[in-house]
Amino acid sequence: MKIRTPLFFRLTNHFNSLALLIVLFSFPAKTQEDFLLLFNLKLERHSLEAALNLSPSQLINYIESHGVEVTPPTGAWAQRFQDHSILGKYISPYGFEAQVKHPQIILSNYNDKWTMIHEFVHFLLDQKRHLENKNNDSEIFENHRNAREDYIEESSRGFPSKEQQIASFTNYFNLEIKVLKLLSLEEISIESLLLELFQQNQIEGLTNHQARTAANYLKSNTNRASAQLESFERIASDLKIGANQSELQTLVLLENKMAEVKRDLRMALSRF
Repeated sequence: MKIRTPLFFRLTNHFNSLALLIVLFSFPAKTQEDFLLLFNLKLERHSLEAALNLSPSQLINYIESHGVEVTPPTGAWAQRFQDHSILGKYISPYGFEAQVKHPQIILSNYNDKWTMIHEFVHFLLDQKRHLENKNNDSEIFENHRNAREDYIEESSRGFPSKEQQIASFTNYFNLEIKVLKLLSLEEISIESLLLELFQQNQIEGLTNHQARTAANYLKSNTNRASAQLESFERIASDLKIGANQSELQTLVLLENKMAEVKRDLRMALSRF
């Protein structure tokens, strides 16, 4: 016997879907212009703007329409979410943490719109990065680990020349920045963007408490990234001793990159 869904639920689902379509198509036509975030991270503007004023249930439908699976925490993830230190998690099919065939967002609270948008922005950045670079994140982490180990090992033995030491340090630093952009710098850029949109009243359904929590999270990530940069600044400064003109130019270029990241870190802190 075929069991029919009660009329109330069929009508509710129909009106929810209709409401989502009305909200999505009420946005003016957009070009494929990008949002340029801090640290030169980019995401497609319209995909984010279309999500800002959806209700939580509409937002989940919208995220899933992009091919993202939205799930509650299960298995090992359930244990990691237990103490509420993690509210959401984006898992990339190109990432290093898990082998998934499709993008996935894990949420502990399906009404927490701030976390939903935060994780959705991770997805948009991930898609943009993969389309432009075709890189697998796991390769970046592997290359970074090797560069770090090589630099530390050679430093303990002594480099054959200053030129080789600077070349090894440059490779290590450039990969460090790539890793930071996948970790703390991406977190900072997302929370900075959401705080700015919240302060400009461009997102509905968020609270001052969520904004304060986001600001604290942004600050902790900023402090962590700043400490890592300072350690590289000290190494670059030490390497200048006894360096020739060409080697000094290389180190100055690295210091300029560090200064750019520090500028964006200061800008992020100015958002709250």
